[in-house]
Amino acid sequence: MTQLSQSQKYIQQFKVATEKPQVKAYSATIFSFLAASLFGLYAILPTVRTILFLRREIADKTTVNKQMEDKISALIESQASYEAAGERLDLVFAAIPQTAQPVELALSLRNLAASTVASASSIQISSVPLTGEEATASASPQKNSSPYPLTVVVNDSYGNLKTFIDGILSLQRILTIDSINFTPSSEIAESTLPGSIGLQLVLQLTTYYQN
Repeated sequence: MTQLSQSQKYIQQFKVATEKPQVKAYSATIFSFLAASLFGLYAILPTVRTILFLRREIADKTTVNKQMEDKISALIESQASYEAAGERLDLVFAAIPQTAQPVELALSLRNLAASTVASASSIQISSVPLTGEEATASASPQKNSSPYPLTVVVNDSYGNLKTFIDGILSLQRILTIDSINFTPSSEIAESTLPGSIGLQLVLQLTTYYQN
């Protein structure tokens, strides 16, 4: 009985306390704050999740962008290296072409002779592979340089012949001089070379191409 009466007494005191205007005002404020906090939490939670997702996505994209920038830089460096190597390869192919190119070589020598000496008597080139054979050789995965000889005969003074030889050594196409032979030439008239002795120059040369 004593415990029951005490419980009823506490309940009665609680009811009396809650009936006070100040308590009602505080209670309403507290419950309103709790309700607002709860609803605010549920309202903000998707936004927080979105922010976290966007932050993670930004971090991932930053990493991807960094990797792409590194790849672009590597590609730019590779392109520059390729272009630099391409220029050197052009020089290599000019020095040792992928095909024999006998006609082009003969024209180069004849043009050089025309610009330096009075008369180019002959340019003799030994037999070289025909176009079909050259194409087959060019398609081979492994290429070696193949030589073929040629003979050039020109007539002029010693000074002009020396200039012609220097011009051969300055050509982009590799030409090795195997032998040089000077003999007096009757083909050069004295009026053409006043005060000079006409000479005939016979050059034995070797050139190369890839096969």
